[in-house]
Amino acid sequence: MKRILILVLALCFALVPVLAEEEAETYALTEETFTLEQGPVWFFRYYDAAENGIFDLHATPMWGDNWQFSEDPNADQVYHSICEWDGIHAMPGTWIGEYIDIVVVFRAPKDGSITIQPTEFVIKDDGSTYPAYLVRIDCAAGEEVKQLFPAEGEWAETPVTTEAITLDVTEGAEIRFVIRAGDDGGAAVSVQPVIVYNK
Repeated sequence: MKRILILVLALCFALVPVLAEEEAETYALTEETFTLEQGPVWFFRYYDAAENGIFDLHATPMWGDNWQFSEDPNADQVYHSICEWDGIHAMPGTWIGEYIDIVVVFRAPKDGSITIQPTEFVIKDDGSTYPAYLVRIDCAAGEEVKQLFPAEGEWAETPVTTEAITLDVTEGAEIRFVIRAGDDGGAAVSVQPVIVYNK
């Protein structure tokens, strides 16, 4: 009887890490979670310097999982976008002399402490040479926008990998992963953030 009790207790303790792991809420932007629908937690937007505002990208299903700045990129030959291309990649650029930044947004589904796992921003190797692109991570809650990365300066240059960032958020707060280019948008920058609610 004593041996059975010890065995049961051992099994219970062995299950504790598994249960704790299952309870952790993880939100990862991957090829599986990237869709042609906005939300409920991931949103695909762009910052228009000319308008000084952030707007929704346009879903472009004829090109697969693809969101474009332009409503008709074939007509105006502007392809600033975010797409599933061997991973999730953003292609920012300029338009009529103004920046069009690609902004991947995580909207917090509830209050809590979150950790933004180390995030790699690197230009996809397609055989061409590109200048460094610029990246930043912000947290927006209401009218307040706080820069989370980089710690110094307004932008970090690719390639760069962040450290883990832990912070408290309220429901509806937005974590914004911003990618900027000074050219016409020829490069694709990997952006696959992972956000975990801490228990």
